[in-house]
Amino acid sequence: MQKVNFASDMARLTLSAAEEYNFKLLGISCHAKDYRLSWAVNTALGIELEKSEAKEQAEGAKPDFLSQFSLFTCYDKDTYLHYALISNRGLAGFLVPEQKKTDYFLKIEGDIVADRWDDIVTAVRKIDLVLAVYDVDIMTLKSKQNFLFINDN
Repeated sequence: MQKVNFASDMARLTLSAAEEYNFKLLGISCHAKDYRLSWAVNTALGIELEKSEAKEQAEGAKPDFLSQFSLFTCYDKDTYLHYALISNRGLAGFLVPEQKKTDYFLKIEGDIVADRWDDIVTAVRKIDLVLAVYDVDIMTLKSKQNFLFINDN
């Protein structure tokens, strides 16, 4: 009797899931503590960011990697937008190493129209604690996958 190795004769099927980056990202330079900036953003945007924990880990990330970064989140029921204020600096280094001059990111998920986005950018720019504000093109970031695991409670 001859043994047949079916595994070598079968074609392999590989599934790949395209990651979706359905959010806007704002880079913020600010030397204030995270809780002070969170309060200022709440006041400027009329939202209620609260201290939160990153719940999931990125595949291949160091254990507790995302938990090392300060995170404030909220969901605005009026605009159906999820907000997350994330520090770029943590105990293990940078969340996004290619953006070392960025102190915080404001991640906004949901259907956001251009006028609303411009209002948000303008409001954050007017905060006294903020030194600089700029749009971050998510698709140019090498570490963009780190933002997929940061979400609202």
